[in-house]
Amino acid sequence: VHLRGMFQAVYTAGVLLPSPVAECQYFHRSLNPQKLLDVGFSGLGPRQTVARLIKLNKLPDQPDPCSRPMTMDDVPVVHAMLNEYLNKFSIHPYFTKEEIEHWFIPRQGVVNSYVFLNRKPSQQQQSPSVITGFSSFYHLPSSVIGNKKHKTLFASYSFYNFNTIGSVIDVMRQSLIYARNEGMDVMNCLDVMENEAFIKELHFGPGDGKLRYYLFNWACPAVSPSKLGLVLG
Repeated sequence: VHLRGMFQAVYTAGVLLPSPVAECQYFHRSLNPQKLLDVGFSGLGPRQTVARLIKLNKLPDQPDPCSRPMTMDDVPVVHAMLNEYLNKFSIHPYFTKEEIEHWFIPRQGVVNSYVFLNRKPSQQQQSPSVITGFSSFYHLPSSVIGNKKHKTLFASYSFYNFNTIGSVIDVMRQSLIYARNEGMDVMNCLDVMENEAFIKELHFGPGDGKLRYYLFNWACPAVSPSKLGLVLG
């Protein structure tokens, strides 16, 4: 890295090293409750039944018709809007247009991104100029060992989300529907940015894992997760 002229870095680790710039917690939202029980990813709480768990995590069959997958035509608008949104956080990246294309243009089994439009469903023209919100998640499946019924756990991780005319809850709810319809079993997220706004409302449960953010060769005071505008696994 030094030979390429880069002398700073940001990285994450589950372990505690001296000294993290932020300490975040993972949260999990069930999309396929029965499968998560089958593989031991989650369990039933006191006085909870499988039927109640499934009902609690039920989502609409289809997402809002005023949302759609992101396309190449959306790159300039998403580039401007996402960078403007991230400016409110103490630590955040700046994305170039090329990076927006690389990280967010949907790729099967890698990343899904959606834009939300301020228009009526009857309006057929899809113009990037009416984008008011954005959501994305990436895929990170895991092998299931020793289970005769399931071989793979399909996990999605919340990436970047924003909403300019409402709450981030609205776009995240649609993202859950899209993820479920993509065959995801669970949506994971960190309590970074404004994610705390939807964690309780959308039935995300706390995990037992911590993720610490570290800066290499940078002097920076520690910040709370809500001041962190950077998503790393």
